[in-house]
Amino acid sequence: MHLHTHCHGLRISVLMLCLLLSSLSSVAQQVNQHWRLPVAFEKSDAMLDTPYESYRLPVRYQAEAGKAFAVEVEHASTIHLSSAERLLMMDDAAGGLAARQMGSFTIKFDTPTEATYTMWFRCKANPKSGICGPHHESVDGQTYTFIDTRRMDKAGGWMWLKGTTRTLAAGAHSWVVWGDLFLYGAVVDRVLLVPDQQYVPSDDDPGPPARYTAAMAQGQFISEAIRVPGVKRWSRIEARTHLDGGSVQWAYQVEGGTAWTPISPNSALPTATPFKLRLTLVAGPNGGSPLVDSVRLVYEGDPFTAELAPGVRYTALPDGGCQVQTAAYQITFAANGRMASMQMGGRELIEPGDSGWAGGKLVFNQGVHVQLAAPDLLPDRTVAIRGREATQRFTFKDDRMLMDFATHGGHEIVGPGDLTYSWRLHPELKVDRIVERNTGRVAAVGEEARHTPQIFFTDGSSIYLEAANPGLPAFTRYERGPEQPPTLAFWFNTANYVNNTVVFRPKPLPADVLQMNITCTKSDHTYALGEAIGLRVHSALLYGQHFNGKARLTVEKVYAGPGQEEVVKLEQPIDLPAGTTTPVSWNFTLKTPGLYRGSYEVLEGEQSLRKLQVMILHGPEALHAPPPPADYAAFWQRAMAQLQQIPIAFTRQTSGEQQGYLRSRIQFTSINGRPAWGDLAEPKEDGKYPAILKLPPVGTAAPGIDLNTERGYVVLGVEVFGHDSTWSVEQINDFYAKGGMKYEPLGTRTVLQKPEEFWHYYAYCTIARAYDILEQHPKVDPRRIYITGASQGGGLTLAAAGLRPQNAGALSVVPGICRLDWANTNGGAWGPRFPNEPQYALMKGMVSYFDTAYLVRNLRSRLVMFIGLQDTHTPPHAAASVFNEVPEGIRERRLLIAPWVGHSGISELATYIPRWTEEDNQ
Repeated sequence: MHLHTHCHGLRISVLMLCLLLSSLSSVAQQVNQHWRLPVAFEKSDAMLDTPYESYRLPVRYQAEAGKAFAVEVEHASTIHLSSAERLLMMDDAAGGLAARQMGSFTIKFDTPTEATYTMWFRCKANPKSGICGPHHESVDGQTYTFIDTRRMDKAGGWMWLKGTTRTLAAGAHSWVVWGDLFLYGAVVDRVLLVPDQQYVPSDDDPGPPARYTAAMAQGQFISEAIRVPGVKRWSRIEARTHLDGGSVQWAYQVEGGTAWTPISPNSALPTATPFKLRLTLVAGPNGGSPLVDSVRLVYEGDPFTAELAPGVRYTALPDGGCQVQTAAYQITFAANGRMASMQMGGRELIEPGDSGWAGGKLVFNQGVHVQLAAPDLLPDRTVAIRGREATQRFTFKDDRMLMDFATHGGHEIVGPGDLTYSWRLHPELKVDRIVERNTGRVAAVGEEARHTPQIFFTDGSSIYLEAANPGLPAFTRYERGPEQPPTLAFWFNTANYVNNTVVFRPKPLPADVLQMNITCTKSDHTYALGEAIGLRVHSALLYGQHFNGKARLTVEKVYAGPGQEEVVKLEQPIDLPAGTTTPVSWNFTLKTPGLYRGSYEVLEGEQSLRKLQVMILHGPEALHAPPPPADYAAFWQRAMAQLQQIPIAFTRQTSGEQQGYLRSRIQFTSINGRPAWGDLAEPKEDGKYPAILKLPPVGTAAPGIDLNTERGYVVLGVEVFGHDSTWSVEQINDFYAKGGMKYEPLGTRTVLQKPEEFWHYYAYCTIARAYDILEQHPKVDPRRIYITGASQGGGLTLAAAGLRPQNAGALSVVPGICRLDWANTNGGAWGPRFPNEPQYALMKGMVSYFDTAYLVRNLRSRLVMFIGLQDTHTPPHAAASVFNEVPEGIRERRLLIAPWVGHSGISELATYIPRWTEEDNQ
């Protein structure tokens, strides 16, 4: 079910609900069947507030001056329920809502006087996940605020979580809660609004009772036109009603008519002509809304056959079951919802009789068993098997069958949990093996076969299964016992189960069983300018039919600047017999230096079956930075001189002891008197220790300190935000409003008029001052200070090593802040994005003062730089260009290149600082 909501008086509509075909009884060839009511809202003030086809009027709460009031969430005035928003009502003692992801709910209320209100949520975490809290809030149409007051300390128990605090004028208000709320199967049942911080609820306190006034007096629901194939006669309308002092009125209107005819629940509908239904709800004198749920229409009809699509035939069977048939398969479902037969490629897979699945249940690891009921025929060639709490859906194409799961109303399964689906194989069916597509590994009996397995039978035929969504964690288990037929089982982790599907095919498509591997003639994929480049590709069609097609290689420059584009395209035929490997070699040359992406693909005609990409670094030795600004050296000499006028001192707040170390939060003064912060770890014992200056990646606080691997060092992790990362959002915004340095690593502002206004100026001076602090620390040997960082921290490492060249060694991992003159064309996440002319030249000139390409020319100790050619965040060719500026004669100069690594590191990097320390100890 999809519920589309347009606020402020606009029309609200609910799309057509699924029809339900289920056998109640069989009289001759007539079948009693029932439909769920397809409805649409006629007025915007009407609402649907559970996924069980329940209808009630919205309510409005009336706050009393100076008093807290509580809201039952299921009575909130707008709760959006759709398959996209995945909201689910759970059977809970508190009547709470359980949401893996909740769309939103809105609390509407009136305040008699101006007051400051704080919102609290009463929730209970799923025992398995133990997470509650993150969500967004908006009041009276204002911008949403993200709230992350999560708690993980009472898994399975009720707790109160604090939301935002807002000052509200007297009058009507709307408080919206939306998105990411109460993750992983947690529930929330009550919301408490407290004026003026007068009341903080304890976890054992349910809060005051929820009372509401000003209920909506009346609302109507009108269905879409109801048409059913095979209807002989409508039997009756059924509904469950709770009046709560109000009243409920039903009426129908025949197609083409204008008058509405009253009708009572459980009374006969007079005609088989298409008609609409109208449900009117009227509030009682006490303001309470009636509740109507479990609505269905019952009719008599004949079994019928329909063409769902060309070549896909649906047949309703007299016993209430159904059958779907294509040229590739035939599936039969019994009236109880079990799969009675599954024939694929002319072979029966399911054990005969009424065994269907293993017990006919969907099984959650929380112990919830869902017995499946009868099939639905959905309008998109889908048969749905409905159970009390969940639905299994089969969508039929002419060449494959898709299977997925959902809860009632189209809502996704709430997790986390493990969902297992299995069937017993036909006794005469002899399974030979289960092979993983991605690895080619043969799974043993009873073993998990991951990576979209294919099941082979002894005669060579096969059934292929795949996850349509690659992120679906699923496996196949083949089990065989001495006294029972073998069983195939499919497992899903419901915590991540969103729009995931398992696909069954009688035979695999070439694209599904094509395996490729690519190698370069040079292991690091790095070639000198003009050097011949060689690639070798091994392609294999693991199973299926012989394939003839063509192979194509496209090599193009990545992040090319104007006039730097270069593309190489090569093609050749490829012949792939099933089960064999075919090697293809490619040789070519390139003209210009830079980073290139080679895309190798196998095509059937012009349809690409599979693509493999490889990165190539060509001519890095020819990449050099342009000349720096004329006053570059004087600029930094002046900056460092100003920094030296500031006392080298810090204040600390000790956070405790850990493994023989003192841990402290420190604050010190950077350039222009601006504050800076960091985390310090120092051995308790006196002595002179080597030190490590750790610099942070983008968007994080000070890098973490690991005393398991960094013991024996004084370690300082520096922040470069410009503000204290431990502050609240309100404190940070106030700091910025008063002129605090704003963290802007990825861009520049057009209002900046000189380099000293850039965030980089503050950051570089801050890390230089952090080095000074270590150099003068009484427990630090100033001859053994090492610098390291990754990403943004990798670039800051290069800057710090250039500004403090007396360091003992720098380890820079996937560094950013390299070649800022390439900012508009480097294609990575790093570097400023310049405005258009005429400011372009001005801004480009100003950021050049912070390009690490010039600072590394000062190095005189050690530098190891690591780059991954798959890195899309900090362009590796930019870092290679900066490496070319490092003096040749320093103690150690090393560029490590990993061709298949992206924006990350390798284990070898952890060996360098310990090795340097050992060398310096001698």
